[in-house]
Amino acid sequence: MTDAALLERARELGIHTTYVDVHRERHDADPEVLAVAVEALSADAAADADAVVDPVVVVRDGPPDAAVSTLATARHRVTDAELVLGDGTVVTPVVASDGHTVTVEGPLPIGCHELRMETAAGAGATTLVRPPGSMLTRGRWHGGSGLFVPTYALWDDDTSLPSFSLLGRLAGVLGELGTEVLTTLPLYAAFLDEPFEPSPYSPASRLHWNEVFVDDDALPPAPVPPLGRHLDWAAVGRRRRQQMVAASAALDAATAAELDRFLAGRPDVAAFARFLTDRPGAPAGDDPVELVRRSHELAQFLADRQLADLAAAERHDGAAGLAIDLPIGCHADGYERWAHPELFADGFAIGAPPDLFFTAGQNWGLPPQLPHAGRRSGHRLWRDLLTRAGEHAALLRIDHVMAVHRLWWVPEGFGADRGVYVSYPDQELLAVIAATAAACGTVVVGEDLGTVPEEVRELLAAWEMLGMHEEQFHMTPSMLPERAVAEIGARTVAGIRTHDMQPFAAFVAQQGEALAEYRRRLVPVLGREVGGTYGEILDAVLERLAGSASALVTVDLDDLVGETEHHNVPGKVLPTNWCRRLDRSLTDTLADPDVRRRLTILGSRTRA
Repeated sequence: MTDAALLERARELGIHTTYVDVHRERHDADPEVLAVAVEALSADAAADADAVVDPVVVVRDGPPDAAVSTLATARHRVTDAELVLGDGTVVTPVVASDGHTVTVEGPLPIGCHELRMETAAGAGATTLVRPPGSMLTRGRWHGGSGLFVPTYALWDDDTSLPSFSLLGRLAGVLGELGTEVLTTLPLYAAFLDEPFEPSPYSPASRLHWNEVFVDDDALPPAPVPPLGRHLDWAAVGRRRRQQMVAASAALDAATAAELDRFLAGRPDVAAFARFLTDRPGAPAGDDPVELVRRSHELAQFLADRQLADLAAAERHDGAAGLAIDLPIGCHADGYERWAHPELFADGFAIGAPPDLFFTAGQNWGLPPQLPHAGRRSGHRLWRDLLTRAGEHAALLRIDHVMAVHRLWWVPEGFGADRGVYVSYPDQELLAVIAATAAACGTVVVGEDLGTVPEEVRELLAAWEMLGMHEEQFHMTPSMLPERAVAEIGARTVAGIRTHDMQPFAAFVAQQGEALAEYRRRLVPVLGREVGGTYGEILDAVLERLAGSASALVTVDLDDLVGETEHHNVPGKVLPTNWCRRLDRSLTDTLADPDVRRRLTILGSRTRA
């Protein structure tokens, strides 16, 4: 293929032949990488050749009380049709006299539905997506405040291991203090044997929960491994496996029947259990395989039930609602690729091009989804991910939300700086996200920090998706706007920083006098002088955030207590990443008068 033909074919497939970096410099794609990407995406697109209907249709036209809704216009004459709504209800649509237009009486409900058709060219199915007009949903937390803490960091006087019950205990106290949201890192299943990967952003599955967090009281007793400053994930993982197997061997009839009912409604759980026992490298023990599988099923059942208790406490007892992250991908050897191999590109990983912090680019090791395969599935994986999280979470933050528009693909054998951007059907994906989140009653937040193209910001604004503001980005002289302080928009979740950024106490200590200009600019905002100690600067920033128009203000518990050690150092594989525990018990931490006073600063916001 000539260079000109390669460039033309790449553009046809949605591969970006150039990109603009953080310095606003243009870069041409590497021809060798383009050729590899074109080969993979040509094969993906070629599978569409036999389709008799468009696999995805977004239905946005017409008022909510429409007498008739147009569902689809088929390429071939339709001989029969059936509409299955998201709740399972079956509706018989009407095929218009032209033989191609399919309609239904009344409005199409918000959600994702399946239109099955028999046509002159054969059978086909279309996923109909009816999104709400906006993603901006006002829950009871809107205009309120939240607290962030990793679940693995929690321990208390009566329990030294992290758990869903400790998360619930914290949510209850926060509710009493007027803090509406408890934000934590992803709670998904992790590889804690082989391959060992405790990072919550490279999970074994984004459809299943981390069994380590199941409450100890629900399981047979077992010795607790020595615990220090950092959680030993391998040790607690081995302990939990032994407990789950023992619990499964001694399962009483009533619990077994309840577990079977759960599995009947969640066939993916049994599939996940098979994956964990059958995958290459799965640990071989002395226990029968069927018992081990049952133990994995039991783990998901208990986790689901305990997370449901958290959601119920928010609805009925005024506890803080749960907010979790959805990682942008699953581990390369994880369940999603095993269960849906047709959705993923082989020989590639996603990452990011070079920027100010990562001058060689980033390779995250996560397999990319194929754009056409995703459409052919009706974006089923996205819908399942959102539904699973939405069963228990009041808010869901989508990590690297720019991925709905484009992803940086890095071929095997190439450096991360030689990747290419691949486009995705962004309007369809945002429609699916909006419709699924609305059906679940969950609000979606898009992580839109860093280098985000203007067209992506415009896209998210058009859908009124909540974005993010982190004040720490805007406090140094080089990052301050020309005048005043950075604007905090109403369509944002605002905070001091993310978990990937330097702890605020360490940042303040490092910046020193460099923060003087920021403190000076806060004076007209707060109506008072701002001192130079850590506590004075922290209180001032909290006041500034509390007074903003943002939809939600959230703060990291580490910053309230002056912690200086990272939870994660991006780009570095360190034994201290993703495992640091609280210095003090949860009870002592929540009794700290400064912690409570600072939560009250945020809790004093005027609710919208």
